[in-house]
Amino acid sequence: MDDPSTYMMNKTREAIQRKVNDNEWGLDCSLGAGPFFMETDDYWKYLWVYAESEISKRKLEAAARSTPARKGHQTRVDTVIAKEWERGNGFKDAHEKWRAKAPVLSALEQYSQKDMAKAEPILCSIISELSKGGLREEEILSDKTKQKMATVNAMIGSASSLINQMTKKLTLKSTRLLIGLCAMLAPQPTNADVSMRDFCDVLNINRKAKYVVDGFDNRDEYNKFLELDGPIQVGEQAVVEAATARWYQWREIR
Repeated sequence: MDDPSTYMMNKTREAIQRKVNDNEWGLDCSLGAGPFFMETDDYWKYLWVYAESEISKRKLEAAARSTPARKGHQTRVDTVIAKEWERGNGFKDAHEKWRAKAPVLSALEQYSQKDMAKAEPILCSIISELSKGGLREEEILSDKTKQKMATVNAMIGSASSLINQMTKKLTLKSTRLLIGLCAMLAPQPTNADVSMRDFCDVLNINRKAKYVVDGFDNRDEYNKFLELDGPIQVGEQAVVEAATARWYQWREIR
């Protein structure tokens, strides 16, 4: 195979000769410098060497310009990593958010191997770390889950406010209502990961309060009743009693 200078020379001469043959440009390679360019090879080799020299010089110039840029970029990265988390102004638009999301998602896919059982604890750990810096955890939820959580929080807030007002001055009537409320809201055996302590912490109530204890006992007795088999005879009545609160459950009379 010809060296690059010879290849360039032959291709250029062929193109010039076609123009001459077609008489398109009015060229005559037998005049002036025509024979020198069309018959002498040394000039073409010089042109190739000159081109290589210019290319090398421009590469060096580009490298010289990029080195400070790379150092500046690394300095900015180091500065961002070193600073504390803060609440800024967010992304300018959806495209900027997408550009930021793409490498993060790619890294998660790589290290979790697209295994949800691995991705979930990774994200959970990240969220736990970010929450120390003021992360609003509700903001990372899907829109549907976010709306559901907002509804649940509103219900909890309403119940907590009601309980707080009623416990300031307990009466027979308010005690009944509190026992019934705790019985209805008490975590069930199917929710083994939710304890009585968790329940009381969410509602900001004293788990040792009598209405709380009686409410949980009431619900336990009610659950036991639901597990009974067989029909209830005509006239029979099942009563679950805790303190002064009563729940009634009739089964289908057969």
